[in-house]
Order: sequence, then structure tokens, then C-alpha cells
Amino acid sequence: MSFTKFVIFVLAVSLLFPTSSVYGHGLGIDTISSIDVKGKKISISVELPMFFEQTGEKQITITATEDETKENAKNVTFLIGLFHENKMIFRNYFFTSDGVLPIKVNSTQEGEITIHGEQDSLLGAWHGTEYNPIMISGPIFNSGGLYNFEIEVRTIDEPTNIIENSGVYNADLTIVDSTEFLQKDAQNQDVQFKIKSYFDNISNFEYDPIAQQVIFEMPFDWSEKQMSHIPVVHEEVHFPKNFAEFLSPSYTGKANGIDLF
Repeated sequence: MSFTKFVIFVLAVSLLFPTSSVYGHGLGIDTISSIDVKGKKISISVELPMFFEQTGEKQITITATEDETKENAKNVTFLIGLFHENKMIFRNYFFTSDGVLPIKVNSTQEGEITIHGEQDSLLGAWHGTEYNPIMISGPIFNSGGLYNFEIEVRTIDEPTNIIENSGVYNADLTIVDSTEFLQKDAQNQDVQFKIKSYFDNISNFEYDPIAQQVIFEMPFDWSEKQMSHIPVVHEEVHFPKNFAEFLSPSYTGKANGIDLF
């Protein structure tokens, strides 16, 4: 994974300030469209809140929908692997009779990943009930960045209808990482910058008061597999409203030396 260098500096070019949030890849929900499972087209959506406290209960919701009927698929068993920063967090079978798979997550700072619920006798798939939902506990979703879900469909329509080699599909979702950086202005006074990163952790943040320029780096995978389904790389730079050196009618930016729109 290479590091991408972002540069933001003041120039006389137009900039549009959005009045609402800008959403890019994997923000809140990512959908895998039109998967062919034994001749049946289904779509799988994965939902995850973008902002989390460091500890406490969270929820993953995975939904399988039939493209033709627009109804939820029945008796679906997923093989789900969750990865963050190229490390596997868990990989297990999960079953849902109605096509909607809610997984409660109890984040802790330490310990091992454990799954609570009931397991079937066929594939050992975890499933929950209204009074005993699936719960995953441990150090999960404790840091920001992209989380990759690898999903396979192993049963559909009937709980015993096992499907081999249905394909591995990927969904990526973001947990926003906010980091503050204290920098010096031209008068050697402290200025508090903040970056909200929707992809990975920020490093090597610098503000140059002479050039009126912010530079920071973030690891990013520019491979075709990664870029084929990412419409927006979203990074936000925040600075004080009264910071006169960075007040301008317009800004421009570069990523790896390439001009951004």
C-alpha cells in the first residue's frame, strides 16, 4: 500500500463549499449489485454507522434482496470475513431466514473477538432471535478507516441448499477518523488544525505559513480492484474561522502532485 500525499494551498481558483455533507465510497452503506447465485440475481447491502464512540454497542446490518421481486431473499447463509488494515478481524458463517442479518457489536479496548448466539448443525452458522441476537464482542471498530467485508453466499431459498463456489464479493465501509494537529503560524502562534479522514490514518501533517500550504499523507491502495468502485476519496481539513493566513476566496488541492477539481 503506497502513501498518498495531499497538498492544499491558497490560489485564485473557484471552490464550492457544500451546504450539506458530501458522501463518497462506503459511507454508511455499500451495496454489491446483481450477484448471480444459481441463476438468481441478488444484491447485498452492508450498513454501518460512520461515527462511533470508542466503546459501546454498534450494529452491522447485512441485507440480501432478490433483484427480480425486490423482496428479501430467504434462508441465506453468508460466509463473512471482516478485514481492517489488511488484518482479518473475523471470518464466520452467519444465517438469516428473512434476508436481514443484524449483528450487534460490543466494542472493547482489549481482549479477543468472541461471537455470541446460536449455531446451526449444518455449517455452524451463527443466527439470532429477537431475544438472543448475534453479538460480536472484542476490540472491533475501535479505529477509523476502511473496513472490508468479504462475503460469500453459501445457502439460499432452503437452509440445506448448500452452494459451492458462488464467488467472493467485497463491500467497503468507512468509520471516520478525526485527528487534531497543532501547527505554528507566521507569528509562531499555535493553530489547531483537524482532519476528518474517511479512508485511513493521517500522518506527516505540516502547515507551511510562508506558502500558506497544508501537506499530509495517507496510505491508499491505487490498484484497479480498489479503484474500480470508489467514486470519491473524501478527506476534510478543518481550521479556525479566524485564522487569517488561511482565509481566502478560493483554494486548490493536489494528490500525489495531480490537480484536484
